[in-house]
Amino acid sequence: MFLKPLFITALATAIACPAWGQSTTQRYSRQCADGELASCSLLGLIYEIGVAGITDFDRAQALYERACEGNIEAACKRIRMTSGTASAMTAQDDSNRIGHIADSRDGAPIPYAIIDVPNSELRVISDETGRANLGQVQPGLHEIVVRALGYETTRGTLPSPWSED
Repeated sequence: MFLKPLFITALATAIACPAWGQSTTQRYSRQCADGELASCSLLGLIYEIGVAGITDFDRAQALYERACEGNIEAACKRIRMTSGTASAMTAQDDSNRIGHIADSRDGAPIPYAIIDVPNSELRVISDETGRANLGQVQPGLHEIVVRALGYETTRGTLPSPWSED
């Protein structure tokens, strides 16, 4: 069975560091500019969640629309799922952890993924849109493990609150 890698927005190690998020943003920006519309969809997800240190909901929507016009269904789904949620996105405080579990290839949401924070005994399941709300997370670095049927298990580190380190 082919296992697809997970892209854990706002949760995994790779995105926990804003510096990493910025280099990823640059890469997806170049790919999107070159016409790779799946990259536009992923870049929209990065701006929606703010993993590069900048949340830009309007830019995310524009990127989703561009990708959706190019028949990237995941982008069309993000447009439908995020309609009217701009104010809710900005209400998240620094210790509340809400993320989205998505396929790294096209940004399609992964529903019903299991997200574990082993040292805290915290376990949540992403909803049908891939959204996972861990709630208030104690300060510090926390290991996270994400599992979903048909995907590789992904491990990462979740900082709380967000830090540049």
